[in-house]
Amino acid sequence: MSQEIVHCVHAERCGGCDFLGVPYDEQLARKGARLLAALGPYPVLGDVCPGAARGADPLVGYRTRLKWMAGPRGTLGLFGRGGHEVVDTPECRVASPALARVADTLRALAREPRFARVAASLRAVDLRETLASGAGAPGGDGEEDAHGAVVTLVLVREERPPRRELESFAEALRAARPEASGIFVNWAAKRAIQVLGPDTETLAGAASVLDQQGDVAVTASPGAFVQAHRGQAAAVAREMVSGIATLGRRPRVLELFAGASPFGLALARAGCDVTSIESFAPAAAGAAAAAAAQGLVLHALAGDAEAQTERLARAGERFDAIVVDPPRRGLSPRLRRAIASLAPRKLVYLACDPDTLARDLADLAWRGLRVAAVDPWDFVPLTEHVEALAWLAPGAPPPLTVLARTRSPEGATTRVVDAPPHLAPGELLAAIAALDALPAALPDALADALPDAGGPAGTEGVRATRERPRGLVSTLPAGGSGALVAGAPLGLGGAVLLAAVRGSPRTTLRGIDGQLEVLAAGPARALVALTLADARAIGAVVDALGRAGHPVLGDPRDAPTARHVLEKHGVDRPLVHVAAIDVEGLGRVTAPRAGDLAAALTRLGLDA
Repeated sequence: MSQEIVHCVHAERCGGCDFLGVPYDEQLARKGARLLAALGPYPVLGDVCPGAARGADPLVGYRTRLKWMAGPRGTLGLFGRGGHEVVDTPECRVASPALARVADTLRALAREPRFARVAASLRAVDLRETLASGAGAPGGDGEEDAHGAVVTLVLVREERPPRRELESFAEALRAARPEASGIFVNWAAKRAIQVLGPDTETLAGAASVLDQQGDVAVTASPGAFVQAHRGQAAAVAREMVSGIATLGRRPRVLELFAGASPFGLALARAGCDVTSIESFAPAAAGAAAAAAAQGLVLHALAGDAEAQTERLARAGERFDAIVVDPPRRGLSPRLRRAIASLAPRKLVYLACDPDTLARDLADLAWRGLRVAAVDPWDFVPLTEHVEALAWLAPGAPPPLTVLARTRSPEGATTRVVDAPPHLAPGELLAAIAALDALPAALPDALADALPDAGGPAGTEGVRATRERPRGLVSTLPAGGSGALVAGAPLGLGGAVLLAAVRGSPRTTLRGIDGQLEVLAAGPARALVALTLADARAIGAVVDALGRAGHPVLGDPRDAPTARHVLEKHGVDRPLVHVAAIDVEGLGRVTAPRAGDLAAALTRLGLDA
């Protein structure tokens, strides 16, 4: 284990590196513990044992992409700790030497009076290091000549400087730094939250540049995603190639969230039949161009991963392996369902957020894709950030947990089961049918017996059935978690509902027949318990909370809140949990909180 310790002159002010001064072996141990803690709330992942964290080399000068904010007087860097003042970082320890040199030149040019209007409108810079194709690994003679840079100046659209001054700025940068092979301008709205805007223009140099990533060259284009650590990305690509090669001759591979498709290109070079999907059209076009330039066969599609995967599933396509490298929000519920329906022999998941990875792995287990191995990887040394590489393979879904059961004098069995989130009614009926005493034909016989209880399907809470000849009555929080009651005939009484909501509601709300208690409160949110007289009113209760100005967090009908909790806390469903239901002959039956709810409440500061 490495005892290497890194220090930085900007440590007190810059908020970029969390682990400065921490021995590297301790950094890796913390990252491994972070992944293990994320898996912990999910019983279905109880047998998953992550490996040791894969360390990176080098620890400094490794970042091949920098998105730095611009401040006054040529300041370039990140926002300071606890504020929005840009900290100038001319001696940043993690910036690659090539990018550090370009950044220093940008600082100097921004301070020149002739470029005052460019400097005034400069919002940020996006710098991407490139390695000349065939140059190999860093180090040795000629290293500086082999490394170039793609430079994107992010300017405020409303403060657009004269075009001639902007072109002169680009010419001056190229004269001082010939390695800046492509210079672009990106226009962002003044009040936009995202750093990069939708419009990019070429100012000087090449419109696209090939960048050597491991054994293949990818297209470096403005705004396209690239992993921060070149060496770690190449190591993961080699591991993917090695693992997928075991599937036989020319396996068919689907790559989602492909970016410039470094993994897809590596797999294509190894003889795989690769289809890559990327939502950012210039990156998809760059992947196709890079493949053509190297004589590789790769089918690059520009489009949304969810829509394209569902289209492939509807067409009856099958893939030997699927590779996913999603953003921090992970895979959507619809995409997880579509991936499972494609029936891959292997699913390779490279994750940049352990919490959303754990959420997705738990749901995929219910869909017949079980974790074979998962290891933490250090892609961003000196920070708390941890990536993880998970390998999944087909496996039997876990059986539903039976919370209680009884048998009527007529011989009808009633079961109360713990219903996991995200399973559609038909999928839950199939899971019930898998329990030993229920007939295999049950889902087909009763698939129409789960009408919505109000609100959008899959989000609002309870679903109820009428009695059927085979006999099934259920109470189910659709898209939530809690108890599903199956049997015939069945009487339901009251229920206890837990919900994380916006704001802090009063103890009485119009339209709710029951008692409300605030269990925990945080900034602009609360965890409430509602004791209801009628279990079938759960859907109406969720609707009433929304009308009262306290929508359930994650409810898509409150789009801004739903988007915020997904991006910040990894919540991809309404945070509703049916904690207890009164069932005739069984009394009050309780269900534990689902793993994603428990994890989300902790992150939201609402654990109670």
